Amino acid sequence: MATIQTSPLNGSLNQSLFQFLETKGIEGLKGYVYDDGKGIPTIGVGYALVVQDDTGTWVVRDKYTSDFPNAGISLDSLPSSLDDDLQKAADALNNPNGNTKSPFKKNSNIYPWTITPAEAEALFNVIVGGYIHNVQLWLGNSPAGVAAYDALYNGGAGSRELVALASQAYN
Repeated sequence: MATIQTSPLNGSLNQSLFQFLETKGIEGLKGYVYDDGKGIPTIGVGYALVVQDDTGTWVVRDKYTSDFPNAGISLDSLPSSLDDDLQKAADALNNPNGNTKSPFKKNSNIYPWTITPAEAEALFNVIVGGYIHNVQLWLGNSPAGVAAYDALYNGGAGSRELVALASQAYN
């Protein structure tokens, strides 16, 4: 069996992935809800507030109401119109030729509400494990796939290669 060589990280896996994704031109970091350029309302480092369900229909991400508190973001501070605006964005994505327009514009903040970089990182940490798990699923359960993931994961310390693959899963 071949030995898999990986490049170790200087910091933690989550921190390294967050720092990579927050880079301008990769995901970037915005503390307000914005249109990601594809019509998807997003906040922080690519946290989509409207997602596709199993049927391919765009829906308001129902888990944001638990992800935000898990990241220390109070639901009480959210704009009262957020849910309605997110539904309008979902409707616009589901029917791009219809009359419904998304209230979100690329790179503009329509609310006086924002999250801090620390809150954005905490929100990222709430969901990142699922994307790292996707990399494990991609590699599969064969002995070679398990060995590759173990080398990439490096006992939890991670590697630059895992950061690159997790970034692909994130996107």
